[in-house]
Amino acid sequence: MSSPEEIVPGVYGVGLGFVNAFFVADDAVTLIDTGLKGSAKKIAQAVTDAGHDPKRITNIALTHHHADHRGGLSQLRVPGTTVYAHPLDAQIVRGDRK
Repeated sequence: MSSPEEIVPGVYGVGLGFVNAFFVADDAVTLIDTGLKGSAKKIAQAVTDAGHDPKRITNIALTHHHADHRGGLSQLRVPGTTVYAHPLDAQIVRGDRK
């Protein structure tokens, strides 16, 4: 299911099977986690369904490095997007460390 659930005004959850992604939408869109690889289309559609442009995802926060939380990162990150991750997780996300 890609339809977003508005949790509180401006904060949405996106069910992706056994994991979820979330986003905060105001002047910009901040995405929290990107699901498994292949989840990007579902997340982008949910952002669209909530009335926002997925190209306005300006921040992505990863809660941790596991593939079910960062799999859609490369498809959702556009030029100018800032990605936030814990420094130890960032090493893995960048491919600097296994």
